[in-house]
Amino acid sequence: MSIYIGENILLSKEDIIAILDSDSILQSNISEKFIKKFKKDSIIKKDKKEVKTYILSQDKDEVKLYESSISSTSIKKKFNMKGLKNIDE
Repeated sequence: MSIYIGENILLSKEDIIAILDSDSILQSNISEKFIKKFKKDSIIKKDKKEVKTYILSQDKDEVKLYESSISSTSIKKKFNMKGLKNIDE
């Protein structure tokens, strides 16, 4: 099953590592440094709109960071509606 994260991007549910709220990330100094380093050193799929969510996913041997203008709450609801284990557990 796939989850739509915006900008015509679908991610396989098995590949999603984390769904992170951008406001929460920016409130934590350590998390903000992690995202900044990841943006600098890794592949990133950018959303052209305001970033509300960061999604980490595994693609073969590579971890990718995606930016999404869809809220983390909405993406988590889609994740849970697909018959998956509750992501917050």
